[in-house]
Amino acid sequence: MKYYVAILRIKDMKKNNETRDQHVDFVERMVSEKKAFLFGTFTDDTGGMIVYTAENYEEAERIASADPYIFKNARDLELHEWIMKTKAVIEW
Repeated sequence: MKYYVAILRIKDMKKNNETRDQHVDFVERMVSEKKAFLFGTFTDDTGGMIVYTAENYEEAERIASADPYIFKNARDLELHEWIMKTKAVIEW
């Protein structure tokens, strides 16, 4: 399993606000399915990020693109494979 960081920058604040509850439900489902394990909002109110787990980039892109923020065009998606250097966060 590999890790992928999805950076979600707000591009339409109105759509962002209208889609927030659907996004939160999506993230909670991804966490329960063990497809996401870290997520949060940027303090400058420009967006947020999610760390997904997937077998490959294509799977990660499919997962990330299913986020209502993305398919409803409220945010832009920037996706990168990420190599975690420590497991301290998970072990806390």
